[in-house]
Amino acid sequence: RAVRLSREVAALRARTRQMESDQISLRRAHSENVSSVLQERETNLREKRRHIEELESEVRKRSAALREALVKADLANRDKTEYLAGMSDEIRAPIAEILGIGEVLGHDDLSPADRETHSKGLRARASGLLSIVDDILDLALIETGELETECIPCPPELLVGEAVAALRTRAEERGLSLHLEVAAGLPSEIVTDPTRFRQIIMNLVGNAIKFTDTGTVRVRMKLDRQCDPPCLCIDVVDTGI
Repeated sequence: RAVRLSREVAALRARTRQMESDQISLRRAHSENVSSVLQERETNLREKRRHIEELESEVRKRSAALREALVKADLANRDKTEYLAGMSDEIRAPIAEILGIGEVLGHDDLSPADRETHSKGLRARASGLLSIVDDILDLALIETGELETECIPCPPELLVGEAVAALRTRAEERGLSLHLEVAAGLPSEIVTDPTRFRQIIMNLVGNAIKFTDTGTVRVRMKLDRQCDPPCLCIDVVDTGI
């Protein structure tokens, strides 16, 4: 009986140790499982925070871009309003002059020479008025994205000469000398949009005449061979403000 009891006690002790070992293993497993779950949640939380920060950064960038676009749009509208207001004055002046010249041409006692002079002035003002109208129409086409340009060979000296000739009467009426100076070695043709090219020259020379009270306006054409490729340079030089 003593041996049997001793064996039972040993078995109970072994079972107790096993149970203690199993309990330790369960605690360790539970602890590891809890740690894994917490770590996974922490990782998910960090990922969500990072995503939120990215969204906030994107919102800030887009907000800044929107504010910049609104400022640019406001400045563009302001510039357009000022431009159209200036164009209104530019249109009124030649229309009034055309009406005045038309009234003078209606006089029967006008000499042939004076009639020719006034007719030339009438054509010059009509040409200038047409140029202003073209500018306004181009502005509308630019805003709608419908402005079409061409790129064709054309003679630069002829285009500039036409623009200068169209403005010569206006310069003479202000008592100004208008000269075109062409340097040697100018190319006979360039590839550009002749309408826009002529339009640019008309605007630049017209402004020079408008803001020059006395003296001269010179249009100089030359080929700058220091550029690669060589560059056609056109300078409008005046004695005005």
